[in-house]
Amino acid sequence: MVDRRLMPIFFGDFLLVSASILVYFFSKTGIKFIRPFCYLCSGICLGVYSLPLIKRTSLILLQTTPAPVSEKIKSCLSQVLNVEGVVEYNTERFWSINDGVYIGSLCVIIRNQSLEEQILDEVKQIFRPIISHLTVEIEKRKIEQQSIYPQLKNYLSNEQNSIFNEKKID
Repeated sequence: MVDRRLMPIFFGDFLLVSASILVYFFSKTGIKFIRPFCYLCSGICLGVYSLPLIKRTSLILLQTTPAPVSEKIKSCLSQVLNVEGVVEYNTERFWSINDGVYIGSLCVIIRNQSLEEQILDEVKQIFRPIISHLTVEIEKRKIEQQSIYPQLKNYLSNEQNSIFNEKKID
């Protein structure tokens, strides 16, 4: 059985060989248009059969998110948010390196008190059925302390403005 992807090559070669045989035997009778006609058919056939291969290869080279697993990736990302200690994720990037071989990278932001190794293992476990190689960056979110300095600065500037405004009125 011949591979379906090789059919255009065999068909094109068959056309070219048959054109050469026809030209050899019938060149004296005036059938000289056979060769250009067979070349044209061969070129169209190769072009039509090559377009899917060109499209698939270009999508791999552009590192786009593969369509067959796009919905599964979205589902896995929503599961990541359900992991204990995960606040959010960002800079997620998934692409195909070959047919059926998917790679990804993801930055997971966790709470300051959370265990990094445990969350890393859980996130990788979520993506394991789909992604062959996953790189996960873990960032701990620092708890920002509320400072009263900006509020105090605004209060003082408002007080000073009101004092200056009162002096100008008098």
